[in-house]
Amino acid sequence: MQVDYRLDLRIPKRSPDTPVRRAVASDKIGLYDKDLQAFLDGVPPEEATVVKLRNAPSSMRAWMMGDELVLRTDLELRDEFTRTLSAIDGTHVYVLPVTPELTLSEMGKSRSVYVNLN
Repeated sequence: MQVDYRLDLRIPKRSPDTPVRRAVASDKIGLYDKDLQAFLDGVPPEEATVVKLRNAPSSMRAWMMGDELVLRTDLELRDEFTRTLSAIDGTHVYVLPVTPELTLSEMGKSRSVYVNLN
């Protein structure tokens, strides 16, 4: 009679030969930022100045804060942004470089919104 045995082990550690890779946190999606939270709450910081928008839904707001544009909307921004914070109700705040035109997604279609930079 011949008997073969097999033993599979899983050791929950890295091999000494495994290169070290550290997870790097992304600055784009913030867990908490008091200024972004203020915009999300609809009460922007005093130093923020209102910016007029054209072809924007009535719920969308924009401000200049320093040399950045801050956008509060329930639509998804298709342009590149530097930071964002979202509420459970689907409202987003995006911080992005100043630009005269924004592209957002509304019901799967692109919508252009124009920023009055004057």
